Amino acid sequence: PPAIPPHRPLPPPHPGDKLATALGVPLLSLEALAKKLAKDSAHHWEPVVATAVARAALERCATIVSTEAGPEAGLDQRALRAEALSAADLKGAEAWLESAWAAAAAAGVNNWQPQRMQLEQEVIRLLDQQLARPDWKAALKARKAVQLTCDTCGANFTAAVAKCPSCFPPERPPTLQRQTSADLLQRWWALPVAPLEAAALSWTSAKGLLHIGGGSGGVTLVHLPEGVIGLKPQKMTAAAEFFAVHIAKTLGTRVPELRVVEYWADEFSDIKQAVRDAFAAIEEHRAVARRHHGKTEFEGVLEFVPGVSVQGMEVH
Repeated sequence: PPAIPPHRPLPPPHPGDKLATALGVPLLSLEALAKKLAKDSAHHWEPVVATAVARAALERCATIVSTEAGPEAGLDQRALRAEALSAADLKGAEAWLESAWAAAAAAGVNNWQPQRMQLEQEVIRLLDQQLARPDWKAALKARKAVQLTCDTCGANFTAAVAKCPSCFPPERPPTLQRQTSADLLQRWWALPVAPLEAAALSWTSAKGLLHIGGGSGGVTLVHLPEGVIGLKPQKMTAAAEFFAVHIAKTLGTRVPELRVVEYWADEFSDIKQAVRDAFAAIEEHRAVARRHHGKTEFEGVLEFVPGVSVQGMEVH
């Protein structure tokens, strides 16, 4: 009789098996993402890919649930999204991903920062195929069409507001917020100016953050132990701005010094962390700064020049 082949143990389950089934995506799609990362290293990427996809899927699902909730109830979409995410350990997933990428860097993985950005973009594309982004414009239009009546004061308001504006007025009117920003900026003028050299800057010990609007996105000021330094994301006009600085210096025109930091530099990660963690007296400033600096691949470190800007209320 033919010999019975020896029993071979089954391969261990892939970390993304259940995740792929739940999302309705082929497991090969997750494996393909891991193979892209494994081209330059033998690091174990499957758990990283699975965790990144799971985290992004939870956020996408929470957004869909909050957007598609019926407007008749008059519920705040932000509150609904927060409630949907309350059972998910997103902070734990983020902390695990941070440690996993740090371990990859320690293991000698080259260019891990652009690889991380590429993975996040690929994950978004994958989710767009299975979990389409909600039509927030249509949802907002539907909420605006629903009229609600406040049980306390009897005032009428649209479901898009979620709360009665008479009983719950805005906490910070725009005029008051602008005045607060101007007062803070005047106090920042008295702070020392930080040097521009990378070795002299302690990004991990940032003390404060202030965003100044204007131009192509404005400038984010960061208070470091060495003084104040400016940050400007380098996007479509980066080459023009860099060239303009050198032309101005050649002509003898005094302009702030500019130094460009690439995304593969260690300083780039420290800058991103400073924008996320630095104290902001006005929380909206942090939100604007994170939005402007979130997806840029190059950061411009600008010399801080105390004084009045050429636009805004102060110049008048």
